[in-house]
Amino acid sequence: MEYLRKDEPLTFSQKELEAAILTLHDIPPERHSAFSGRVRNFQKDKIISGSPGKGIRIRFSMLDAIAWAMAFEFSELGLAPTEIKLAMIYALPLVFDAILSEKEEPEDDMLFWINGDMLSQYLQRQTSNASLSLKMGISAASKISELFLEARVDRALVVNVSSLWRRLNKALVDIKPRELEAAPDLRLPERSRKSQS
Repeated sequence: MEYLRKDEPLTFSQKELEAAILTLHDIPPERHSAFSGRVRNFQKDKIISGSPGKGIRIRFSMLDAIAWAMAFEFSELGLAPTEIKLAMIYALPLVFDAILSEKEEPEDDMLFWINGDMLSQYLQRQTSNASLSLKMGISAASKISELFLEARVDRALVVNVSSLWRRLNKALVDIKPRELEAAPDLRLPERSRKSQS
């Protein structure tokens, strides 16, 4: 598998990003229009970056692609748009740091976790106008048990950001093979994964 560098200048159109996210989530062709509607809603709610105006083209960076991928991971976990928007504010710096600082051959996958107390949060907001407060972090996969034992977390929603990065990379490479053939320096060698089964 080819890998894009995290700091590369390659950009993507909205159509290309949508195609990559569709691939990540195995969305069948007959549901593509429903997915595009979700993209528009996320853009309208400023959960993910979007076009600055009608008819104005925009190119998305690799960081935009990672942000889109995380927003849809949160959606897969069942978070409501208001929760996704808040989670994105706090999660993206952690996720970007985990991905951008990952070694060429990491010893362990990095997992993003968010405390799984959505019902409690929802009910508290309904009765006391309390603001949403999400406990989250990044942990190495081999140390995830410490999260529950030492951080006193009873339940958590987890996204393997290392795996997400690899899958997003593959989807984007598959979408832009000609650009990558013309610029082979944008590729990284295949990573060997000790933790991959």
